[in-house]
Amino acid sequence: ESLQSVAAFAAALEAELQRRVAADEPARAPSLDLLVNNAGVAAQFPLRLTEDGVEATFQANYLGHFALTTRLLPLLTRTAAGRSGRGRVVHLTSGAHRGAPPEGVPLSLASINDARLGGYARYGMAKLA
Repeated sequence: ESLQSVAAFAAALEAELQRRVAADEPARAPSLDLLVNNAGVAAQFPLRLTEDGVEATFQANYLGHFALTTRLLPLLTRTAAGRSGRGRVVHLTSGAHRGAPPEGVPLSLASINDARLGGYARYGMAKLA
């Protein structure tokens, strides 16, 4: 229900990496070659805000991916530098983006959290973003 869980996961992974390097176990250190972001959370019935004050579907399907990718990008980059020099981030979506309003994804939190939007429109916006 909060993006703090994403931050906590990334921090724990980084701490484990530092612990293993300090213990001279670099072969066992966490690495990341590929990150696949896929969420199909449809919490739009009825409108529900997370602890962060964001509509739950949008946060899970879009903001969560952004937060996780941003936090794990340093590990992905370090892994790539020590191997092939290439890492991958893949974002999956679905045809549900067609349910978004014709004007697309609004650029304000108030518009994203607008209770007048239907559940399918909110899910569509999350998948389109």
